[in-house]
Amino acid sequence: MRSLAISALVALLLAGCTAPSSPEPRWLAHAGCGTACESPVNSTLAVLEAMGHGVDGIELDVQLSADGVLIAFHPDRLEVSTNGTGLVNAWVWADLRRLSLADRPEVRLARVEDLMRLDSAGNLQWVLDIKLFAAGDWVPYLDRFAEALRALETNSAAIGRVRIECRDLEFLTRVQRSAPHWELGLVATDPIKALGEARGRGIPWVVLPMDRTERNVVQAAHDLGLRVSTFGASTKGELREAWALGVDEVQLDDPGVLPVR
Repeated sequence: MRSLAISALVALLLAGCTAPSSPEPRWLAHAGCGTACESPVNSTLAVLEAMGHGVDGIELDVQLSADGVLIAFHPDRLEVSTNGTGLVNAWVWADLRRLSLADRPEVRLARVEDLMRLDSAGNLQWVLDIKLFAAGDWVPYLDRFAEALRALETNSAAIGRVRIECRDLEFLTRVQRSAPHWELGLVATDPIKALGEARGRGIPWVVLPMDRTERNVVQAAHDLGLRVSTFGASTKGELREAWALGVDEVQLDDPGVLPVR
């Protein structure tokens, strides 16, 4: 837990004057370290760079390999940013691990569990943003993905430190059934619809872009017993704005704007 002195320092550096009246949100690095970092997103280098900035947690984009391994990768197709082709879900991990980023040949694809092990002290919160791109039948693919997350749940050290988020409400419902201890978040662009769907399905978090996150939406979510995460913030001004909105968490595109803890 961050000390009062560190919280005061964060407030001073972000605000430049008095801190917002809302409680300080949790600061997470988006996609490993965010698009403004030097390290490639969703990589080992990105996670280590973000940890150096003293973030409270890390968000990763997550896909499923053909043999049920959770891979940190965002694009729908490998050729977008690697020397591979096709969907992640069409490859087994033994072959995926040999691929490298097209513009950074020294950087390889990473398993989610390996990235989480970098946090040897167990201090970070982890948000796994599930990207659904299936090679093969859709329903069995969803079931295999949910099972892979359930297997990750057997790591007792991860319980209480991981949230699963996704845009697909039906997938979140599957995870809810197969891995009931995971905290879940619904990613959405329509705040009002998201609040109703999350509340109706018992999903405790809504995840909204900064430009769709308003004070009245955050208050309505809190009134319903929901928590709000927002993404798309990078500058100190945007971080201060998110804090003032009363959100519970901010996924940063540039954790370098935070002071080193």
